Amino acid sequence: MILFLALFFCTCAVWKDRPQTLRLSILPASVEEWAIANRIIDRLAFEPDTLVYPPAWIWQAIEPDSVSDENYLKRYSRRIQLDAVVLFDYRPGLNYYIWQLYDVHADDIRIEDTVRVRTTHENISAVADTVAFALLEYYQKAAHNHGLSIGRADISYKLAQSQKKLLQKEYQQALGYGQALFQADSIEPVIRNHLAQVHMQYGIHLENEGKAGRYHQLRALKLCEHTIYAIDSTQSEAYRIAAQFYLLDEMWGRAESYLRKARELDSNNAAVYLDFAHLHKNRIERLGFKNIESLIEHALWLNPCFEEARLYLADYLFFNGWRQDAIDEIEKLLYIHPRSIQGWLFLGKFAVIEGDLQQIIEIYNHILKIDPQNADAHYNLGVYYFNSGDYQNAERFFTKAISLNNHLNSHLYLGYLYESRGEIEKAIKEYRLRIRYKKGEKDKFVDQARKRLFVLTKPDTSELNIEIKINP
Repeated sequence: MILFLALFFCTCAVWKDRPQTLRLSILPASVEEWAIANRIIDRLAFEPDTLVYPPAWIWQAIEPDSVSDENYLKRYSRRIQLDAVVLFDYRPGLNYYIWQLYDVHADDIRIEDTVRVRTTHENISAVADTVAFALLEYYQKAAHNHGLSIGRADISYKLAQSQKKLLQKEYQQALGYGQALFQADSIEPVIRNHLAQVHMQYGIHLENEGKAGRYHQLRALKLCEHTIYAIDSTQSEAYRIAAQFYLLDEMWGRAESYLRKARELDSNNAAVYLDFAHLHKNRIERLGFKNIESLIEHALWLNPCFEEARLYLADYLFFNGWRQDAIDEIEKLLYIHPRSIQGWLFLGKFAVIEGDLQQIIEIYNHILKIDPQNADAHYNLGVYYFNSGDYQNAERFFTKAISLNNHLNSHLYLGYLYESRGEIEKAIKEYRLRIRYKKGEKDKFVDQARKRLFVLTKPDTSELNIEIKINP
């Protein structure tokens, strides 16, 4: 009873610090509407008690063909804790937008009658401003502008296109759009922050692929620090992205300093709290959170659609022995984002641990139905068949994973497989390939490949030394 009361009062204390928050989202159906949404969101950044979900939060999780159905809209919006939604309908022949505001908590979810806003392709800012100020008037809020001064339609479109490409992890295309934006306007903080984010994510992606990503990470840092110290010191996102660089370099004090500033400038920046989770628990406690779990839960309270945070929390729970809690988090993720490949992969790995053959096959086949080119799914199926002794199927899936995107650990497992068959030359080739594509200094799989290669090539260590020299 005492324990129950303690937990109850702790919960009350946490929620007491969280204001009653208005949650609003604009659901764009095109890149043009995404560009309009960006400008509206900038105008709607009312107060700390208001959260406006940007398109990137929900773009991949929602069914675009179903949002016009009021039942679907209401049901889905409640999943992600929205209070209101704005939908657009463009009539190109007549050059006007119809926009509607929905209160997804009311029985009759439509609040406003149809409102028409005339525009041309070159003047989307007029639509955004008209809608934004109508919403401000409706909610009796004052207008704010947090830095989006872009007025040219072509720049707004490129920004929206680049944001969408980054969300889809099409890094080279996102970078192309981002660099074109920077050439058009190198002073606008929103453009600088976006380009820095593209560089940072692309650099991390390249390193995960065993390629050189340091240039892009350094470029992101340079962009952010120049923004902070020479252009606009109020940019929360610039501080946060710079902090990511220092987290990667394990410069914890510098990272904490930047993250604290990012949080001070925008306490609703959910990504800041996820980045804080990479710091030592003592640094987290100084923020007022008792542990990583409460920190990530706050990030998810701000952004219930935050896939990366949900996965991080599930991993944290799983490795601390709370398996069912971890699965519960993934089920929450899939309830919001049914096509989350990472969510399904998590369940697939758990099924492998449990040895549930039927569930393993069902989960990975479901992943391949969503994304037939998913290398991770092919790799994980290969691992399962390898551990089951079905080397023929294992080889098939590992080879497919490599053909899709040179899945690195598939080389290691093919080495194991060929070695077990006595095909030593093939095994040596696969181990060397895994060593060549080293992922930084903490790549434990490279160490395993080196151990096996050393065993197989003891008489001649010259080539082994060459491999080590190539990947210092």
